[in-house]
Amino acid sequence: MSFCIDDDDTFYDSFDPEEEWDSSKYVPLVGDWEDVLPTYENTKFTMDSAKTENWIDAQTEIEFIRSNLHGLCRKKEGVPANEDDVMDFVLGGDSEFAKCFMEGVGFEDKRTYFEFMQTICLQASCSISTATLYDTFLPLKNAALFCQEKLFNVWKTIANDNKMDDQNYHGHGRRPVYLWEKIEAIANAVLRKLSIECRNGKVKIAIDDDKVWVRMGKNSLKDTRGLKYAHHVRDNRKGLIAHTAGSTGANIPFGIKFERKGDSATSCYKSLLDGLFNRIGGLIADLKNIFVAQDRGYMKPLIISYLRAAGAMFTGTTMRIVENFPFTFNQKVSNNDKRKVVDHNGAPCLFVKRLKKKRGDVGSEIYASAFRNGSGKVSTAISSIHRNHHWEGVARNLPDVIAYQNEILRAEMQKKAISRIESLGFSSMSQEETDAAENIRTKVKPITLEQGM
Repeated sequence: MSFCIDDDDTFYDSFDPEEEWDSSKYVPLVGDWEDVLPTYENTKFTMDSAKTENWIDAQTEIEFIRSNLHGLCRKKEGVPANEDDVMDFVLGGDSEFAKCFMEGVGFEDKRTYFEFMQTICLQASCSISTATLYDTFLPLKNAALFCQEKLFNVWKTIANDNKMDDQNYHGHGRRPVYLWEKIEAIANAVLRKLSIECRNGKVKIAIDDDKVWVRMGKNSLKDTRGLKYAHHVRDNRKGLIAHTAGSTGANIPFGIKFERKGDSATSCYKSLLDGLFNRIGGLIADLKNIFVAQDRGYMKPLIISYLRAAGAMFTGTTMRIVENFPFTFNQKVSNNDKRKVVDHNGAPCLFVKRLKKKRGDVGSEIYASAFRNGSGKVSTAISSIHRNHHWEGVARNLPDVIAYQNEILRAEMQKKAISRIESLGFSSMSQEETDAAENIRTKVKPITLEQGM
């Protein structure tokens, strides 16, 4: 997920870590929103700015990793770190992951570990099951360094790690730490050291929930080692849920949180960010100068209150929640429902509302938007980054971008676009419509007006 940030963005000292976090102060209600009507001053159009900013972010992230890795790997002065150094630091034979995994599955030497890693990486790159790896395509089978029997035995060892005795169950709280929990903790510590620690300036992260399909028998379901075994969106798909955080520019991984029994998306979300950026004495993490992007599954009132209280900037699509968000679409509403119903039929249009400074006058200012795309679809979002009426154009090809950036060529494009407007016939327009068209002629610099005509 990419996003561009207004130049006038500020960062908020929105909470005192010595105070107890009261989520009710930060949760918006439908009645707290007010319309932001479009004007010449609060409306702007940009071209490929999100793509440009995302590329700059990616370069910044890569340079930080390269510089940080140089010290972590104790490279000599003048010798740059590369992709091999990243793999060696994270998964190499002397890495924390390798030591933990070798001990957990009983590998006696590094060679066995490397052969296993080569085989499962080969399997993962082809997105196939273990059985398929050895049964269908002979060249693929011959490329695997681990034989089928040895690989199945490793998975069996992992599956039996701290297996519960049906006759002597003593609860998860008193059992040894599971192997997957050890690996999760190591992964988060290594990724934080590599990607977060001592990093200056803004950090932009995207959070998503990845579905891991796992087929489990009835006997296995008695003990899932504390993991939640859940239904996925696809029919007949069940498995685990891994909440992951990564950079928005170069997709550098930051951390992972597997959903446990009793967990929710909200609790995993907060736990992931708390682990990445540390609590500073209160009940929430220090998220100043942190930008978070997420999809509709996370944009819940409690998460919004958490982000606002922690000082974060955020953006993401939303669910249609009756009590909290001001827009809905393709939905029947009662007479008491205060949300604005956006008709999904019609020309492209952007509706914006702003959260009034109420409810304790706390947290960052946030905006809600509903965009009708002109093709019968509506998407809703909430953001503390995207404010007012901001339209972002995306060029279909590189020559269009070059033309738009050149003042002479852009003027020619503008002339052609205005001539298309005039061809619609000013004579049949009212005075108000004529004034609006004249406003377009003098102030708008469109790259194309093909959509909707």
